Amino acid sequence: MTSAQRWPIHPVPVENEALSSWLSRIARCYQMDLEHLIRYEWGQGQLLDIDILPPIGFLEIIAQRSGVGLERLRLMTMSGWAPWLLDSLAPDPNSYASYVHQMSVLFPHPKRQRRLIPRWRAWLPKQTLQRACPSCLNESPGHETFKLMWQFPLFISCPIHGCWLQSYIGDGQLSSWHQLDAALIREASDAIKTMDRRTEQALTCGQVDLPRRPVHAGVWFRLLRALIEELSMPVYISRLQSKDLARIWATSGHPVRAGQSRWYPFETLDPSAQLQFLEASAVAMSMIENQEIRARGCLAPLFLSEPDQFVDAGHPLPEPPESTEKEVHYWQIAERSLAKTIDEARTNPVVAKALFTVLLFGRRDAKTMRTIRTHLSAFGIPAKWCHNKPNSYPL
Repeated sequence: MTSAQRWPIHPVPVENEALSSWLSRIARCYQMDLEHLIRYEWGQGQLLDIDILPPIGFLEIIAQRSGVGLERLRLMTMSGWAPWLLDSLAPDPNSYASYVHQMSVLFPHPKRQRRLIPRWRAWLPKQTLQRACPSCLNESPGHETFKLMWQFPLFISCPIHGCWLQSYIGDGQLSSWHQLDAALIREASDAIKTMDRRTEQALTCGQVDLPRRPVHAGVWFRLLRALIEELSMPVYISRLQSKDLARIWATSGHPVRAGQSRWYPFETLDPSAQLQFLEASAVAMSMIENQEIRARGCLAPLFLSEPDQFVDAGHPLPEPPESTEKEVHYWQIAERSLAKTIDEARTNPVVAKALFTVLLFGRRDAKTMRTIRTHLSAFGIPAKWCHNKPNSYPL
């Protein structure tokens, strides 16, 4: 391993670029390929998971050699996107249930079959994908940059150009395309474009603007993964949603469950089946928003606009109801009784003491006693009659 001296030439990494793509561009500056650059810097010729979880110390060396901060380098790998995109890169038997089963879109929670998958990691396929946007690469010939998320089953299309991502051959750089006709670049449907723009917004802004309200990026990725799980349910066990589930798959143009006779985690499916599930997810979101199906999951309302609410333009406050004759009668009786008691207390010390005791109900402090005596004196009741022993005050 060489000492970490600054590279004299190193292009600036592009936003959302994969670490392997950026290092390949640096290697080309020195007429090397990625494998030779890694061997020169790390002492090994190949790092299989360089875009997922680089070995400890590798990013520190690259940071010293390039001057690019560690935090930015981490975001060029999947390890930098925990816990937003995935909870952790360390496999955990309970991670599948905590990530996938906590949310629902199409079905209520009781419809979900809880599963334990020991070595599952969200969105990480068995082998990273080699896909790119032809339009993006055509804009910088000879200096192509490959985005990190193109390698994982998160996007169908390019959110910028709206065309499907295409498979290519190459290691960190483009060697050739798989069956690509530049004149026949496939344009994505509106439903796919909408879903992919939301995923891009989650990665760049940290939140997604849904019809009902914005949600955190972490919520969006888990919501999307929960929807994929619901679409993997057999039609015959979904009961109320069986027709809607069949309509979603029929509208997407793919067989139910992408033709899978048995259930497998989305991440372990072959790339063609993963794309079919993603396309069905985009169709499902569009059908919920257009109210073509009725989704019963707890997060389904996020795809519906806020319902119109009647707002009163404003009217005069209603007149308070007039008191009944009986209510007025009782109040008049209370007023007359109080007036009579005060009149008697002016000349009768027994009545004065009783009135003073009633007004002291629940109070024992000297300040309250003085205040009550002052008020009674204002009504002509002698203060010397207004007394009581402290321990005889009513509680």
